Amino acid sequence: MSDSAKVITGVDVLFGADAVDPRPNWETKDRGLFLDAGSDAVDARLTIRKGPAQKVERPVPRVRKDGKFKIMQAADLHLATGLGVCRDALPDEYNGGPCQADARTLEFIEKMIEEEKPDLVVLTGDQVNGETAPDAQTAIYKFAEMFARYKIPYAGIFGNHDDEGNLNRAESMEVMKGLPYSMSEAGPEDVAGVGNYIVEILGPRSTSHSALTLYMLDTHSYSPDEQHYRGYDWVKANQLSWFHNAAQGLKRTHKEYSHIHMDLAFIHIPLPEYRNPEGYKIVGNWTENPTAPGFNSGFKDALVEEGILVVSCGQ
Repeated sequence: MSDSAKVITGVDVLFGADAVDPRPNWETKDRGLFLDAGSDAVDARLTIRKGPAQKVERPVPRVRKDGKFKIMQAADLHLATGLGVCRDALPDEYNGGPCQADARTLEFIEKMIEEEKPDLVVLTGDQVNGETAPDAQTAIYKFAEMFARYKIPYAGIFGNHDDEGNLNRAESMEVMKGLPYSMSEAGPEDVAGVGNYIVEILGPRSTSHSALTLYMLDTHSYSPDEQHYRGYDWVKANQLSWFHNAAQGLKRTHKEYSHIHMDLAFIHIPLPEYRNPEGYKIVGNWTENPTAPGFNSGFKDALVEEGILVVSCGQ
């Protein structure tokens, strides 16, 4: 064996003909492994690592020299294990054949990346469609491979479907935070939910000061009190405390930035105030009614109090 030869040091299994592996040194084999799972044959793909595991460095996003920084929000990808099933697709066919949901979704995101050339992508929940993703890792790897290929940092929070597969929120975040170009974090364990964290975008050139602060919050899933508040969950009291403390703690250092520092917030489930948009500045088109929670925990007031300029949701 030559000195340059690399020995296989890791083996994993992903699922579906479209399976990819974004991890450094890992390679997905094209030949499928058809595993017998009762009455169904499962299309599995072997992925192998050659050489030692590589440490993944967390990216450090920075405002461009021209003073601009573009954030692209991608919401509700609903990726599956396997090709996925199209729903209400127009047209019905894809590349001359039956519609493949995940390939179509990822192709659309790639077009947006190539046209918009974002500096950061924010994923605002339901990246994984739990009902059709019995192996959530395979679904997560699909978007992670795409962003790694384009060398774009990304940060994600969860929606109400991400943990309906085989991974809970903490397990999914553990997968996401270890992937190339990911800035995703679990956040404090004593704060409700998984994914309450801050992303700092540094100013241009060599400054160490933050130009943009993104507050990422977990809005959980479904109402814990369906008898009184039907529908979806809401930001909890200790999340509000965490947010206030974090924002107040950063104000002094943010004032040291030589330009105007800006704060933004991202959530999955809309605020109750989305139902009554009068008096608020809305960017974009109003295509469908928001599915906001029935209980108002006061997060909008907290955003205003801390000077957050923009809040954007998924769902």
